[in-house]
Amino acid sequence: MVATKKKTSRPSAKPKKMTRDELRHDEFIDHVVDYWEWARKNATMVGGVVGALLLLVVGSTWWVNAREDAKIEASNMLATAQLNAATATPLYDEIVSEYDGTPAAGKAAFMLAKKYLEDGDVVQAKTYFKKYINGYDTDNFLGQGAMAGLADCLVREGNNAEAAGYYEKAAKINMGHPQAEAYLYSAAAAYQAAGNSEKARAIAQSMIDSKDTDQTFRGRAEILLKDLGE
Repeated sequence: MVATKKKTSRPSAKPKKMTRDELRHDEFIDHVVDYWEWARKNATMVGGVVGALLLLVVGSTWWVNAREDAKIEASNMLATAQLNAATATPLYDEIVSEYDGTPAAGKAAFMLAKKYLEDGDVVQAKTYFKKYINGYDTDNFLGQGAMAGLADCLVREGNNAEAAGYYEKAAKINMGHPQAEAYLYSAAAAYQAAGNSEKARAIAQSMIDSKDTDQTFRGRAEILLKDLGE
């Protein structure tokens, strides 16, 4: 009888230690699986969220494009209005009402205010100057004009105290503006008319003390100070 050779069992291979990258990969797979299971169980809700996000993206894109189209249309209408003063008023009014918020609508509001003031319609002029001031950028040439224009309206109504504040704001937006000294002097005169001698005196003195003040307005400021008892 041939003796059978006893098989010796080989020790099992030592488990391979996973690297950190492999562990991260497995964690990622686990998260994907977990999310997939959650999405499968909540398919209706997931579909609604995706649909809402898609609608938001599409809506936002449409809104941006529509705003750009509106700016172009308003600018074209403004150019047409400026080329024909006789028919400008209704066009300006349409731009303001139909394209509110666009740069052209701001300019149209200013032009309307200026025209109404020239025509002596202080109420309408105030309305459009305020519309520009409250709805558009005032840190520029038009902003200064709108502030000063509103002040002119207030002076005509006898509201010198409020007018003085707007004249002062108009001047300080840009003291390098050609009309800045005129606005500043008007502020001093309006404060004087309102009985606020202290403010009128301070502004007039600042104009006299400034080396940049034009001689004409320096002279006016000096006269105003004398009127105040200086």
